Amino acid sequence: AKVPFTPEWYANASHVDITRGTMTTASAPQLGTYNFRYMLISSLTYITGSHTVKAGFQWHIGQNWLNREVNGDLTERFNNGVPDSVIVYDTPARLYDLMKADLGLYVQDSWTLKRLTINPGLRWEYFNSAIQARSVEAGRFVPARSFAEVPDVPNWKNIAPRFSMVYDLTGDAKTALKGSINKYNRAYTTDFVNRYDPLVLQSDTRNWSDCDYLAGTSTCST
Repeated sequence: AKVPFTPEWYANASHVDITRGTMTTASAPQLGTYNFRYMLISSLTYITGSHTVKAGFQWHIGQNWLNREVNGDLTERFNNGVPDSVIVYDTPARLYDLMKADLGLYVQDSWTLKRLTINPGLRWEYFNSAIQARSVEAGRFVPARSFAEVPDVPNWKNIAPRFSMVYDLTGDAKTALKGSINKYNRAYTTDFVNRYDPLVLQSDTRNWSDCDYLAGTSTCST
């Protein structure tokens, strides 16, 4: 992207022809991102002849850092070469969100009673994210913005039970009857909180028929 509010910045806005299917001059909003996710996993198993107990945890933390910029803070749209509309953006859009915890604690038990094996288990899950405090300079269509930290977006705690059983019908481990009842919560990652961040990229499509709208960078007849 060009330096904001310079003549080059205005003149090099992205041109999209919705009839010809072309994009020229510049791309859509430029994306800069720096993300990471760290994982810590551990488990412990205790085994006897007919009994096995396993317990452990899975802990994930991470961040989502996004920057959005675009020349002219808009995209010019043409219909077969004739100005049609513009997509204006709330750029610069800069957000920084943290996934503080994606934590799962679990315990699994397994009992074998003759031909029947029973496997009960329980998992406790905790998911917590936060929108970090940010200040962003003004753009062409938006003023300077500043937002305080928003914690607990969300703060979820859930229980996920597990249960299965296997019955050896013939006693030779060749034919078995199996059944299970389990609950699995949907998994989320570092980008879950983006949808609620006030600095996320937003756009609005507006009609454009004024040839002087971009300071004379385009010519047309209306």
